[in-house]
Amino acid sequence: MNLGKYDFSCSINTDGVSIFKSSKLSIWPILLSVNELSYSTRRRFTVLGGLWFGATKPTFDAFLGPLVSQCNNLSATGLEWKANKKTMNSKVFFPIVAADSVARCCLQGIKQFNGEYGCPWCIIKGENLTMEGNSRKWIYHPKLQREEPIHSLLVT
Repeated sequence: MNLGKYDFSCSINTDGVSIFKSSKLSIWPILLSVNELSYSTRRRFTVLGGLWFGATKPTFDAFLGPLVSQCNNLSATGLEWKANKKTMNSKVFFPIVAADSVARCCLQGIKQFNGEYGCPWCIIKGENLTMEGNSRKWIYHPKLQREEPIHSLLVT
């Protein structure tokens, strides 16, 4: 990524957090941090970019739509600021979204790893196996998987 002299990049992180052990209520914060800052400074100045509260996972189009719109605007037109009476412009880029496997599936709009078509790299349905103790596993046979990820089929 070619950043200009005053440009910077940010990481986005989101994950669901249960409010109480016995409750179905959860919060999903969207956290933003500036990658060019030192680790300790980045931790101190993490920004809350959005917050979902409810008994269900967010509707991610509604939850992330305003943030994505703002991110696109900051990447295209930048952010104006003043230093020593001089107006500066910094473009802000968002190359990293950090999420665990459950949140990543929600963000990508695909099924979780433990469901039909749950592999994010192939287009195989998978096979449901019932294991000892009534647990179930989805198996994705390596010989049937595509060499190129599913992403290449979706992006033109």
